[in-house]
Amino acid sequence: MEIISKTLNKLSPVIDEALLKEFSLPDNNETEFWKADWFLSKFNDNIWIIKRYNNKNLPIYWNALLPNGDHLTDKAYISLLHTFKKLIFLVRQGYAFLSDAGANPETTRAQQQYAIFTSLLLIIRWMILRGDNPALTGFRSFTRGDLEQLVKDAKFGRQNIDGTYEMIEALLTKAKSEGNLETYLLKKKINYSKVFKELELTSGLIDNPLIPSLRLQAALNKQFEDVPLPEYVDYKYSNGRELQSSRAQKFDEAINSTISLSSLSGMLIGLSVLGRFASILKYELLGLEWCAEVNIKDLGLTNGYKPNGRTPTIPVLTAMEYLDKSIAWIVDLGPEIVKVKQDCDTQLKSMMKDTSADKDHYSKKVILNIPDSLQSKLRRHGLEIKRYNKHQKNNAFIRENMTIENATECLIAAAFIVINTFACKRISEVLDLNQNCSRPALDGGWEIIFGLRKASPTESLSLIGRPIPDVSEMAIDLLIDLFPLDVIPNDDNFTPLFLSNYNVNRKPVKVRKRSIHSMYRCLELFSDVIEVTPDKENKRWYLRSHELRRFFAITYFWHDRFAGLPALSWFMGHSDTEETMRYVLEIIVGDEMPEEEARFAASIMQAEDVNLRIDGMEILESDAKKYFDVDTLKLIDEKSLEAYLKLRFEEGYRIVKHGHELAKIIFLEEHYDN
Repeated sequence: MEIISKTLNKLSPVIDEALLKEFSLPDNNETEFWKADWFLSKFNDNIWIIKRYNNKNLPIYWNALLPNGDHLTDKAYISLLHTFKKLIFLVRQGYAFLSDAGANPETTRAQQQYAIFTSLLLIIRWMILRGDNPALTGFRSFTRGDLEQLVKDAKFGRQNIDGTYEMIEALLTKAKSEGNLETYLLKKKINYSKVFKELELTSGLIDNPLIPSLRLQAALNKQFEDVPLPEYVDYKYSNGRELQSSRAQKFDEAINSTISLSSLSGMLIGLSVLGRFASILKYELLGLEWCAEVNIKDLGLTNGYKPNGRTPTIPVLTAMEYLDKSIAWIVDLGPEIVKVKQDCDTQLKSMMKDTSADKDHYSKKVILNIPDSLQSKLRRHGLEIKRYNKHQKNNAFIRENMTIENATECLIAAAFIVINTFACKRISEVLDLNQNCSRPALDGGWEIIFGLRKASPTESLSLIGRPIPDVSEMAIDLLIDLFPLDVIPNDDNFTPLFLSNYNVNRKPVKVRKRSIHSMYRCLELFSDVIEVTPDKENKRWYLRSHELRRFFAITYFWHDRFAGLPALSWFMGHSDTEETMRYVLEIIVGDEMPEEEARFAASIMQAEDVNLRIDGMEILESDAKKYFDVDTLKLIDEKSLEAYLKLRFEEGYRIVKHGHELAKIIFLEEHYDN
């Protein structure tokens, strides 16, 4: 404790006694006594269990496999492992005492703590691949030159520099030589889930399985697979999808594209930890103070990393189509679908009682008591319910052969879209909602209750309310009505709003919330069932949660411009308006270019529908034609036009809004600040 106290006094002379008591660490070397409320293990355990805000605990596997076949828990690595563990403990417990903590000292959240663990493990694995011996030197031998080389090596992703390729290649080569390669194949393709599990390679995060990088797949395909790689990168949730996604990218182009600056920053987040704690762990991290001063963004730009990606802005017409169809399902179809589902469930439950036959056997005997009013409404949507038990075939087939269980999935997707959009929340926050997530607002209407996550660095999140429209409350009520009677609460009595499934079971089962992967599959089914209008290339915009959040933010912001910014920050749960500005303008930190003005202006200038033309943009449009030396801007690539418009906006052009008195549609016009 004396070593730490002296260092902390040097770093931050204003630390008071209360904060020192909160730190409450024994002597720096007596780690077996280190304890914390978030730490559910013992320091010397090979697996740490980290407490998270939602009781879904996070494991840290210290027995990680290294590229040379060793494990981090082997005797040779005992000193390195001890240092590693101290860093991961301190980064969570001791951040409040560092000089850069600012006016509001805080602890690091569990997910960031895990990200730092994976980053430092990456550095260790890379050092071993380079021929270094961190078992002897620990982190101390990592130099500025090593960092520069690591950044050069990492341009195509983590799995190309952390030994993942070498470990998988060794496993499959051995299996092939022993005639057991088929053990690791599924439909002649590498079963990465099985391979990762056997090698104990995991993301460690709930609902976030480790996914093979494109470069890794391409390299291993040549060695161990007899089937060609897909033409497009479009398969994360695409099993059963009717059309290709608008996000689809040529596989050959994708594997030759570098990772983004944000990905590089995530890989090297552990560097700053080495630098910040070098003065506390003086011997273990001797000479690594420089790591705290590294500018990862500058290193990435110097080495040709691509700019950070961002959430796409969903086309307005597509967003409105999703919302229109979702509201129709909730208001027009939802109540009757729920009643039919409840009636069918009751029949099925009765037939299965005291039997052991397969559920599908009895599902065929369920009588569909579908009222004529519901059938009539379904026909208006081009649908007809023909049986009870869900189809597992492709989405286009399901649309033509709708079942009660498939219709239920579509209703769940519609409810998610409406709740996600108007609550303006992240997908994890929506899926964490429980069945008591709404309440009457004091001034009328309804509000949704959730915990501020990014705005709160600690794991104890205070519940707050935000207003939602009546249709969101209707969606919540429908989801609660769908709750199967044979599902029982978990030990923590958490009853999620979005269940993993709504199927009837022969025996009671404990409730589980829906995973992100499952929800996206549900959304893609709904997209195909309602036949969201494809683009000119016959690709469909398959919805992602963050696009709904961004759509709400942009729509709300541009309705009242800066006057509505504090309210929008409040809606979104951001800690300040600066964070919100980055969200509505551009996700790249520090970049204040008016992204949405450029997008909107470009779409208007290239619009084929004359009714979309807006008076007042002639000067800007004329300047653009002169710049590109064309008679019509339809000939110009949309991204090139957007880039040009951004430059003009930086010179002073601004687009300001006007509201239509009747439709309350926001129009934008050209305006120039002298």
